[in-house]
Amino acid sequence: MQLILDTNGLIVKQRNQCFQIIFGETEKLIAPTKITSIAVTKNCLLSSSAMILAAQNRIPIYFVDGIGKVLSTARSASFDSLSTIRRKQVFFNHTSDATNWILSIFSEKNKQELETLRWLINIRKLAKDEINQGIETLIEFQKYLENIPFQELTVEDIRPQLLGKEGSSARQYWEAVSACLPEHFIFENRTRRPATDPFNAALNYLYGMLYTTVENAIWSAGLDPYLGIFHVDEYNAPTLSFDLIETFRPWADRFLIEAFLDGFFDNTFVDVKQNNAHVLNSKGKSWLIPAWNEYLLVKERMEDFQVSRKNAIHRMADNLRNQIEDVKIPSEMIK
Repeated sequence: MQLILDTNGLIVKQRNQCFQIIFGETEKLIAPTKITSIAVTKNCLLSSSAMILAAQNRIPIYFVDGIGKVLSTARSASFDSLSTIRRKQVFFNHTSDATNWILSIFSEKNKQELETLRWLINIRKLAKDEINQGIETLIEFQKYLENIPFQELTVEDIRPQLLGKEGSSARQYWEAVSACLPEHFIFENRTRRPATDPFNAALNYLYGMLYTTVENAIWSAGLDPYLGIFHVDEYNAPTLSFDLIETFRPWADRFLIEAFLDGFFDNTFVDVKQNNAHVLNSKGKSWLIPAWNEYLLVKERMEDFQVSRKNAIHRMADNLRNQIEDVKIPSEMIK
């Protein structure tokens, strides 16, 4: 599980090789074997002994701002893989195998978005025009992806046009999603920093949680999350996480859409700041965090296995590592 430190004044220490969580008169011990990562979202006291315990158990600590963006990460200084795999990772990025991998990522994302819109058209018939427009756009995007001759092109070759096509597809998808929400939650545009409506505020925070899970899976696979394949132009950012997360964004979308349609989310979960910035508050986080963590434990079919959604993310990272390891590069580059 991810341990969320979301209360001002919490104290975290180490006691008997466990994390000791103290708040006022309340105290709780949590074994490190039960924790996959720690997210610090409010002002708290994290002792050096607790941080050392986290490092010894390879538990990353993420420091997260109020809208779910990871500001800093503390993790073990040891890297889980040899330099050989990192050299192969760089070489892989310039091969047709990388192009095929990226296309498969966007294709899987697109198929899941199509599935969501086809589900919505059966339950939100008043928005059928917007949904049908979204479906048509996604189908065209899928055809575009399938017709790219990846054997002949690098990621660098396809990036500009793919960015444009994906952006257009995303706009139609979000217009369809917005039209399906309860009237008081309909939004005009997909907004990020800051969000200007409750749905986008919740989605941004949810994506932030998903980023930490994806990045942790990449580290566990022995890959370098800062060596992106498609997203390569951001300094000091885990760009490979930005690549891998694309497959799993539709999970967060569907989870949140269902929550809004079923009435689990209300306006009291969000605070409105200056410039109409909508931010998920403590009440909203108290609902969202455990509900999302429970959602990640639900099993999905992946290849020939039934695995939890969280483990599916790790399997995806492992599969990428296997592809990278299979790449043949000149011997002088791996010595």
